[in-house]
Amino acid sequence: MNNSSFCNGFAPASLIALSSSNAVSVFVCLLAAILVCTSKVHKKTVYRLALYQVLASLVYAGSSVCQIFLLYHHAPLTQNDESELVRLCQALAFTIVFASWMKVCFAAWVTFHLFIFAVFHKNMKQLEVLYVVSSLLVPAVLACVPFATHSYGLQGSVCWIQSWKDNCPTNIAVVGVVEQFALTYGPSMIVLLIVSVAMVVLVIAILCHSRKYHNGQNSKALQQLLPLAVYPLLFFVFTIPPYANRLYGTRTNISHSTAYALSIMSAVSEASWSFFTGISLIVHILEAKLRAYCKKRYTYKHLAYGGVDSEGTAIPTSDTSSTYTMQ
Repeated sequence: MNNSSFCNGFAPASLIALSSSNAVSVFVCLLAAILVCTSKVHKKTVYRLALYQVLASLVYAGSSVCQIFLLYHHAPLTQNDESELVRLCQALAFTIVFASWMKVCFAAWVTFHLFIFAVFHKNMKQLEVLYVVSSLLVPAVLACVPFATHSYGLQGSVCWIQSWKDNCPTNIAVVGVVEQFALTYGPSMIVLLIVSVAMVVLVIAILCHSRKYHNGQNSKALQQLLPLAVYPLLFFVFTIPPYANRLYGTRTNISHSTAYALSIMSAVSEASWSFFTGISLIVHILEAKLRAYCKKRYTYKHLAYGGVDSEGTAIPTSDTSSTYTMQ
């Protein structure tokens, strides 16, 4: 890192957008995690799978917020200060790549979990340990590779795998480009393709077997699992803009206006994935609580009265009716 205006590779507005939007995501994810613990729904597999997504998003969003320190890089720095910033940026880059892969792995496992249940009618909750362990080990291994080649550092406006030497868009670092494709774009796009196909098959399977799920235990299980489908969907929607931005960044003939627009869109999109992951879990919990409350009220009407009519209005029993008439 140096103090030479980053060869126009650094965009403060993009960094501010990234950090501020991720700060909101941190708050939402923390709220979702607290809600899971306080409502004690973490005892159910479906909520734990959603919680893993939220925790991965929390780590990612928190690391992204910490990159705000790069704004101070325009000020004169001593050699020691610069070395500390380099090490901090490398650590954040590792954490961001690690957390990104955690989100991808958990999204893939959630899709697998839903797919197996919808197509083969089997609940694979016994594989939860495998979900967690693999979603920690695989990202850790992949995130360690750029350390060996010293590829972590300032990339444009963020700490990541460097594909530009000295953060100059016209000076391509071949090793960094190869690692970006081999460790992030390539595998992630393959996972994205598999998840997309699985989601299509999942929807078709649910529609074809809807009668089987109409009554019985499968209906209740499917009702609990279906809210998980939103997480692979979020993965698909909010992964495309950041990848488009980073793929565009590997080009040497970069239009400044296009690069700037893509960097802003990428910053907002990355934060939105974490934000809506937290929001989805909060809505999932509140909807379940509301449904349980309504069911409880419905049961109370049946016990206290003679049942309810088609509109849910209580029908008084004969005793209640005569008491009311006597009064």
